[in-house]
Amino acid sequence: MNESSRPTLPEDMSLSTLFKRAGVQTVDGSVVPDVKITSLSDDSRKVQHGCCFVAVQGLLCDGHDFVQSAASDGAAAVVVDREVPVAGKAVCVRVSDSHEAIAKLAAAYYGLRGEGATGPPLIGITGTNGKTTVAWLLRAILRSAGKKVALLGTVEYDLVSQRCDAPLTTPGPLDLCRHLGCARDAGCDWAV
Repeated sequence: MNESSRPTLPEDMSLSTLFKRAGVQTVDGSVVPDVKITSLSDDSRKVQHGCCFVAVQGLLCDGHDFVQSAASDGAAAVVVDREVPVAGKAVCVRVSDSHEAIAKLAAAYYGLRGEGATGPPLIGITGTNGKTTVAWLLRAILRSAGKKVALLGTVEYDLVSQRCDAPLTTPGPLDLCRHLGCARDAGCDWAV
């Protein structure tokens, strides 16, 4: 799947609307600015004009180190969970946990969370061995019952209308929500 594989999105989304739909609060309870955003990213290399960049601490890199780069590349807003200087026009919003925020913001951005949200029921599978087998069996059972089924697994991502090899065993919250949004738009009844 590439970035052009996107679900239907609202044409105009403001940062304040996104935060409200996501149920994300600022650290100090301040009002989130009403700034128009055009995309959402946790990768500063993908920031384009109007983007909301969420700085997340990773295993190898800390997104907070790239806040200024994102702002310079046209981010309309940056979301952080600690104090970071931001020069330029980007507004800075501080939350208590940017990992939690990116998950909720992604779900709201792709229409899976908040008022009017729609998405397929999800079946999650955990364990040490047999997850892929169980996922494929569940997909087969649901398909035999006439259901349209999306599958996001270690082997492939099947989004009902498109399929590709899985680049990661577990997609991050932005990719997961984008894929679920695509599957929903393709008429998905269940996601495994």
